[in-house]
Amino acid sequence: MQNNTVVDDDPYRAPRAGHQGGGHIIYEDVRVFSFSQRINRLRYACYSFTAWLVLALASLLFYVLASAVLPEQALNIAFIVFIAVAGILGVVYFIALTIRRLHDLGRSGWLIVLFLSPFAAIPIMLTMPTASLLLFLVQLVSPLFSLYLMVAEGESVNRYGTPNPPNSMLVSFFGGICWVITVLTLLLQVVVVGLEYVAPEMLDKYLGHSSQGDIQQFERLFDELRKQ
Repeated sequence: MQNNTVVDDDPYRAPRAGHQGGGHIIYEDVRVFSFSQRINRLRYACYSFTAWLVLALASLLFYVLASAVLPEQALNIAFIVFIAVAGILGVVYFIALTIRRLHDLGRSGWLIVLFLSPFAAIPIMLTMPTASLLLFLVQLVSPLFSLYLMVAEGESVNRYGTPNPPNSMLVSFFGGICWVITVLTLLLQVVVVGLEYVAPEMLDKYLGHSSQGDIQQFERLFDELRKQ
């Protein structure tokens, strides 16, 4: 009688990441930079805040050190180049983090294009200058999408791999603080955008807005450009 038992060629091999059955999961090690892994909401908030903080401190340190050895004109050029390179690196890292966060939610990383929604205001203003409601909705896409990334709970094992290991105490504490600050900031942004559309006079009164709202400013700007 033929024996159909499968024998592992390497019994000493470390367990592979994935669902092992019976609710047991072998977690994949979380890498600092990746376009394919997953990342939960606390790590997303923590890593995003830390990345921008590191870039800000690096820019300050570069300026202090460069100002000691470079003349003013050369310093300005060097600092602009440094900021440009650091900004590109920061954007690439943020894109990678967001793609991983989308993977954690079982979504395609291509949804990151929703962050480009504010640029859609330009063709709207050029072709439909009176479409205030459409502009209002376009302005809401980016902050609401960011809120979704921050608030939505990740899935268990999905097509993008295993979820992150349980959060460490440092990630839970620091990431929790970053998460609360980010969510409150995004909620405030949504409220301000809403007031710009429904009650711009309230911004004039309580927030010191100098006009009747950003939408009205864009309308006047593009109206002047078309007349020229």
